[in-house]
Amino acid sequence: MHLFRRQAVADPAAAARTIPVIDYGPYFAGAAGALEPLAAQVKRACEEVGFFYALNHGVWMRRWRGGLRRLGSFMRCRWSRS
Repeated sequence: MHLFRRQAVADPAAAARTIPVIDYGPYFAGAAGALEPLAAQVKRACEEVGFFYALNHGVWMRRWRGGLRRLGSFMRCRWSRS
């Protein structure tokens, strides 16, 4: 059997529901006491899952897309070993 089929997630929708969604909005809006719970959510997501989806992070879409383009250019670089 193909390795990726054997190791594939049985229920992709259920797996997607396990990705933490963290809302930065209250913190950036200046809500009192918003930093501590935000930091706890980020810590938990990083330690237990390894990544998370950030909402209301304040990064403009244009800037985000530019960053992705630069990342793509970087990943296509050929590195020589000296």
